Amino acid sequence: MSNIPNRLADTIRKQRVFNTHAHHLPDAQHKESSLTMILSHSYTSEAWCHIPVPHSAATAKEYFAKVGTRSYFVLLQKGLQALYQIDKPLNQQTWDMYDERIRHAHSDPYWHMKILHDICGYDTVVQDAYWSPGSNNGHALFQPTFRINCFLYGYNLEARDHNNNNAQILFNHNITDIDEYIAFTRETIQQKKQNGCVGIKSALAYDRPIAINPVSKSQAQAAFRPNATTEDILSFQNYVFNQICTFAAELQLPFQIHTGMAAMNRTNAMELRPLIERHPNTTFLLMHGSYPWTADIAGLIHTYRNVFADLCYLPQLSPSVAHRVLHELIEVSNSDKLCWGCDTWTSEESYSSLLSIREVLARVLYEKIAGNYIDIETSEYYVNGVLFDNAKKIFEKQP
Repeated sequence: MSNIPNRLADTIRKQRVFNTHAHHLPDAQHKESSLTMILSHSYTSEAWCHIPVPHSAATAKEYFAKVGTRSYFVLLQKGLQALYQIDKPLNQQTWDMYDERIRHAHSDPYWHMKILHDICGYDTVVQDAYWSPGSNNGHALFQPTFRINCFLYGYNLEARDHNNNNAQILFNHNITDIDEYIAFTRETIQQKKQNGCVGIKSALAYDRPIAINPVSKSQAQAAFRPNATTEDILSFQNYVFNQICTFAAELQLPFQIHTGMAAMNRTNAMELRPLIERHPNTTFLLMHGSYPWTADIAGLIHTYRNVFADLCYLPQLSPSVAHRVLHELIEVSNSDKLCWGCDTWTSEESYSSLLSIREVLARVLYEKIAGNYIDIETSEYYVNGVLFDNAKKIFEKQP
C-alpha cells in the first residue's frame, strides 16, 4: 500500500483530459490579464462572493478577510502559486508579486492557450460561449456546445433569457406560428452541428424551474399573443424544450443541462425525471452534481441508461462535497457514467479546477483501495474514464 498514493497521483497527473465544460474568454480579454482581472472573472468575483474585487493591495484587506476561507479562493490561490512559482500565499502583502507575474506572463498573447494545451494537458475543451452561442473562440482546442436558452424566449421580440438573448433577434426572424418556429429551431441546431457544435446546453436553471411538462401545440401557440399569460409562456417554453430534446436524439447531440445552484427554485436534477423518461433516446449530461441536492444525480444515473453526470464546478464549490459524492457515485453507477469539466473563464482558474478534481480523485480512489473496495488497476481505469474516455465517447457519438 505504501506506493499506491504515489502511483495514483502519477497516473492522474499524466492523464490527458477531455474537458467537458468551459466559458473561456476570447483572446482579447486575456491580453488585459492582471490579478484583478483573474479574480473578477472567476468564482472569487463579486457576483459569486458578494464583495467587490480590489484593484490594488491597498484596498484588499477586507476582501481577503472575507473570502480567504472559501474554496473558490483557496483553490484559485493554489493554482496561481503553482503556475507562477510563488512560495507565499496570496494576501495583501503579496498582491503586487502575483499581479506582476500574471501581467508579465500574459505579455505573451498565447500564454492563456499554452496553459490549457501544455500545462493542463487538455486534448479537447467543450466551450459554452453564452455571449456568442456556438462559438469556438477561433481555436481548434475548443469544441463548442450550443446554448439553447434563447429559443425559450422567442415568443416575442422583447423577451430575453438571463444572458439577454432571444433566438428570433439572434438569427433575424419574426415568427408567430409554432410550427414554423419549431422548424426554425431544428434547422438552427442542425446548422450549428454542421458548423462544429458537439452538443447543446441548457442553463434554464438561471431563468426558471427546470421541470418540463408535456403540453400541446395549441398551448404553445398562445404565447405569441400580445396578451400572453405567464401560463402561456411556460407552455411555450415547455413545448420548445421537449422538441429540442427530440432534436438532440435525432441529431445525436448530447444535451448538457445545468442542475442545482442557480435560481434555487426547483432547480434540482430530480425535477428532470419525467422529461428523461419521455426522451429515452436523448443523452442527458447533468451538470454540477445538482448541489445541494446531490443525491438526485446518484439516483438518476443509477436508474436511467441515457443519463450521465458531469462533475464540473462541484470540486470548486466544495471539495468535501465532491469527495463524498464521488464515493457515492463509484458505488451506485457504472464507471462510464462520469466526466469532468473546469467550468471557468480563465486559464488560471481552469488549472486550479483541474488540480481540485485531481486531488479529489486521488483521495477517494486511495480510500476505496485502502478499504478493499477496488484495486489499483480498477482505479487507474476509472481515472481514464472520468478525465478522458467517457467524455470522448459521449461527445463523439455522432454519425
